[in-house]
Formats: sequence, structure tokens, C-alpha cells
Amino acid sequence: MRLDKFLTDMGAGTRSQIKDMAKKGRIQVNGETVKKTDIKVDPAADTVVCGGARVAYAAMEYYMLNKPQGLVSATEDNLHRTVIDLIKSKPPKGESGEKAHVAGPRRKDLFPVGRLDIDTEGLLLITNDGELAHHLLSPRHHVDKVYFAQVSGALPENVREQFARGITLSDGTPTMGAVLTLLDHEPRRNREDREQETGNRRTGTGRRQNQPDPSDHKGRKIPSGKADV
Repeated sequence: MRLDKFLTDMGAGTRSQIKDMAKKGRIQVNGETVKKTDIKVDPAADTVVCGGARVAYAAMEYYMLNKPQGLVSATEDNLHRTVIDLIKSKPPKGESGEKAHVAGPRRKDLFPVGRLDIDTEGLLLITNDGELAHHLLSPRHHVDKVYFAQVSGALPENVREQFARGITLSDGTPTMGAVLTLLDHEPRRNREDREQETGNRRTGTGRRQNQPDPSDHKGRKIPSGKADV
């Protein structure tokens, strides 16, 4: 592997920045200062120091990203920011603990494993490991994915059966079968209203059952937020 590719992959800088650092004698390979960045290095055997910090090569990188809304699951997009834009290169530190050089661009071979829609939040894996991505996405390996969604309106009675058979999207795309679990099919407001109505019927008043009457023992009304001592 070329030295400049080694260092750019690890976020040490752009190729032009790496070349400039080499000219200034800030790059060493196996203890010797090198002035050319097109030399070959062995990531597994050679020791590379850039700007006073040793640079270890990682052939594969893995990021667990909690994707926020408003970003698309892509490597590049002309209209929206992508999940890759959230991955930042971090400059290594020298022996003193200070940053040894300015961080360059992140490696260009990272990609999201799968896709979450622009308005969807959740776990998304970012990597450059194509074999792992294939294993996770291939239907042959059948890796389950779990989604949580809040919906408005009423669902049909046979919605579980529809999901089990597979549904057809609005654009005509058929989907595979899935297991649907309804966590709470009654809106909270409707449930609270129903409980209020039930309490009213039981007590014959407009207050919930066991709710104290806002008056003292002499029958005087007590203003809200105050107590009669």
C-alpha cells in the first residue's frame, strides 16, 4: 500500500497535506524520515509516525450510529445531509497527549448498512466491511430487524394477518411477511376520557371516584391551591 493512501485512509490529511508534511520531515517510517509519499508500506509490519503520533492502520471500521431525523441513509446526496456526514475523522495524539496534526477527511469507503428513511430515527451501522453488510442484508441469512412506529387513526381488525402475509406499498411494491405487535392500540386521550366517564357513572358526579369534595367540614368551599388550617 502506498504511504499516502495509508495516511489518508486513517484521516491524517488529504494527499496534498500528506505530501506537504513529508516535505517538512514530519513523517517517519520505521524510524526513518521519508520525503516521498508514494513509497510502499506494509500496514501489518511497518511503523508509521505522522506529526509525532504513531498511526495504526485499521482495514475495517465500524460505527454504531443513532440516526437522527432529517438525514438520508446514503453516502452522498445533492439535496440532504447524509449519515456519512456525521462521521468525523479524529487526529491522533502525540506522546504529550496533544493533537499531532490537523484531521483530514474521513475515509471514503464507508457506507450505511441498510437504510432508514429520512424521518426515521434509530440504530444504523456504518462500516466499510462489505462481507458483513452482505451477511446482515441478504435474505438468505434472515437477520431480523425491529421497528417501532406510532400511527394515527384506526388499524383494521386483521392488521396482524395482513402483515404476516406481506403488504403492498402505495407504489405497488410487495413486501415480505412480518410479525406485528400492537403495544397500545388505544390512544391515551381516549383511554383517559373513558376512565373519566366510567368514574362519573359510578359516583353520579363530574369527579372521579374517591376524589375528595373541595369543601371543609363546615361546608365552606376551599379555593384551589389553598388549605384551611
